[in-house]
Amino acid sequence: MDLFGGLVWFLNYYFVRPLFDCSGYNIVNTLGFIVILAIIAIALKRVFEDKDVKFNKKMFWALVPFVFFGGALRALEDLMEAPLGCAARQANPWLLLLITPFIYLVLLVIVLALMLAAMRFSKDWTKTVRNVGIILASLSWLLALVNGKNWVEFFSIIALALIVGGLTVLALKLAKRYSQAGALVVFGQSLDASATALAVGLLGYGEQHVFTNMVVGVSPYLFIPLKAMLAFLVVYAVDKEKSNWKWLFLFLVLMIGLAPGSRDLLRILMGV
Repeated sequence: MDLFGGLVWFLNYYFVRPLFDCSGYNIVNTLGFIVILAIIAIALKRVFEDKDVKFNKKMFWALVPFVFFGGALRALEDLMEAPLGCAARQANPWLLLLITPFIYLVLLVIVLALMLAAMRFSKDWTKTVRNVGIILASLSWLLALVNGKNWVEFFSIIALALIVGGLTVLALKLAKRYSQAGALVVFGQSLDASATALAVGLLGYGEQHVFTNMVVGVSPYLFIPLKAMLAFLVVYAVDKEKSNWKWLFLFLVLMIGLAPGSRDLLRILMGV
């Protein structure tokens, strides 16, 4: 096998094949997706700097609805895929746009297009972007909710996330590191941990993420205190930072918690 053939095999085996056979994540594509996310974050930082756009508190809150939108969109892909299983991706390759990592790129294109349009036609472009995001998130969540059937599990996960998140936020208040953005980051991570723990521990779901699988392999419920500790440490570390780019960091941490947490919550609700 020549170098080119080896590269094709490598990409197909570790990146392409898992997309179509639903085998999930492996250590190679996990690290690859982390690198992609880091590259996107650095590229956005440079683009914003060139355009003199600050990723500040207003932008953070303007983009929060798109995290809810992304989570619901991913859950709705699960719903569309459910009748055929993985064969649905082969029959409808466009569904790949709604799974990791492509869904992040789709959302990025949507957000950037909205930002450019809003900057041109609106005096308060962050408000316009936020309002559009709220509409998209509301419609996607409504579509998921009307397909819901496992309401006891749905509210149980939310209740557990609120308890875990509330205790973590209380610890932040005692440490004088409380903020609304920090509390949302904590809730996002708590929701992800709660949904994963109950899904794997009680509902018979499997875990596809490599690092998470290592934890739940010991105990699904171990994921909850680990996520709470991670959220506490992140918020504690950056809360007093004055740089605007702390908001980008907080948003990324919010995204990797709230997005999969929302997806898992709605997936369990819809029974897929």
